[in-house]
Amino acid sequence: MKRSLSDKDTYSFELAKSLFIKSDEESQSVNPFSELIEQGKEYWEKGEYNLALECYIKAKNFIGKSIGGVNIINSMDIVNLYNDIGMIYRDKGDYKTAITVYTEGIDEFEKARRNGDKIDRHLYVLLINNRRAMFL
Repeated sequence: MKRSLSDKDTYSFELAKSLFIKSDEESQSVNPFSELIEQGKEYWEKGEYNLALECYIKAKNFIGKSIGGVNIINSMDIVNLYNDIGMIYRDKGDYKTAITVYTEGIDEFEKARRNGDKIDRHLYVLLINNRRAMFL
């Protein structure tokens, strides 16, 4: 025999469902740094370099900031940010600025390593190679 739900059971079920949906939406929210990077990548892929740079420069403002006591971006994100900005300047043909930004990224990598942060060494090699390519 199938049991029918009482009003209280129905209310409890609906409440639980709404809380689960709200919790799921909150856990899927993206931090503003990531949103700016994604938007910047879209502009970059379309060849809209100035708009891409605008997004990336805004994203740089989140370095060292936190939400709810949690850092928005980690060392790897910061170094990747500098690499991407350097590549955008390279794509624009502004090689001098690209070299400067790659160098800043290398400095950030070395700083992160000195601080004991776990960071992929391949990213360091990528920055070095990207900077070196500006001189060829």
